[in-house]
Amino acid sequence: MNNYLKNRNSKEEWVYGDNKVGLSKEPNLTANIHLKEFYNGEGVITFPMPNYEGKPKQTPPKRMKKLKSMTLTKEAKSKIKRVCRMFDTYVKNLKGKSKKCSMITLSYPKYYPDDRTAKKHLDNFLKRINRYKRDFMYLWVAEKQKRGAIHFHIVTPFFIPKEIINSAWTEIVRKWYQTNGYAFSQVLPNVKAVDNVSRYVTKYLTKDVDNTIEGNRYNISKCAHELAKPKRTELLLTSSRNPIELVLNVVSSLKVDFYPIDNSHTKKEENPTLIFGFFIPNIKAVLEKLKAHPKIYEERKLSKPGTQLDLIKPNIY
Repeated sequence: MNNYLKNRNSKEEWVYGDNKVGLSKEPNLTANIHLKEFYNGEGVITFPMPNYEGKPKQTPPKRMKKLKSMTLTKEAKSKIKRVCRMFDTYVKNLKGKSKKCSMITLSYPKYYPDDRTAKKHLDNFLKRINRYKRDFMYLWVAEKQKRGAIHFHIVTPFFIPKEIINSAWTEIVRKWYQTNGYAFSQVLPNVKAVDNVSRYVTKYLTKDVDNTIEGNRYNISKCAHELAKPKRTELLLTSSRNPIELVLNVVSSLKVDFYPIDNSHTKKEENPTLIFGFFIPNIKAVLEKLKAHPKIYEERKLSKPGTQLDLIKPNIY
């Protein structure tokens, strides 16, 4: 625990390494704690920098060339795994239904289109499925086969009959074959029920395969984004107690697992907003005890864009 703590300095601020943490702008208050609670019960606790106003808005640079990627980034893998963990919890909460997610793999027969045309086929397929199942929740990841053909893995917590899937994809591929003068051969998507899809995807979808794909390499539906969006709150402290020490004492008393999220070694110019926090797989009891703590003055929602910290995430997160 002492590795995370240092005494207060003359400016009434807690420091971690060379960084100031946890100072609140509120009068007579000395610290604040930011909390994120996810749908599946996991959460993140962070200690913001003093006077942090959120990340400044940046205008994205104009793309001069077509987007291409060789593999999934660490951030992309983290997002995919997190959404899959939400899917696992979602299917477990369904009543009288299968407790498994569905994995759909769309591929091409002998002849196949370029990546951008294939993405249009995928978009068409997803629209057809959405007409069958409104608010269709999914994520997809693109991969290349050794022969160079692109194929798509779709993960969803919903059950979609095979006849619907087969009919939709076969019709799309047949039309492309006929337009290009190819003799069509039947293509049936691979559909399977997957138990604990987050673990399956970690081993299967996020493997490092170096092959160039034009355009996005993955995508997450709006509904899935909403499911994975955390509740954000801020706790204000009334004492001069170190907020990191307070959280560590609560976590230790409950004997729950926690994983430090530390970016103190990150260069300031790379991301000046990152400081320190904890990832907690089961955060409910921790939040309840923190909110009931006598040193907590107020709880309030963090709803404005930019009021939360972006974090370098450990592998489990």
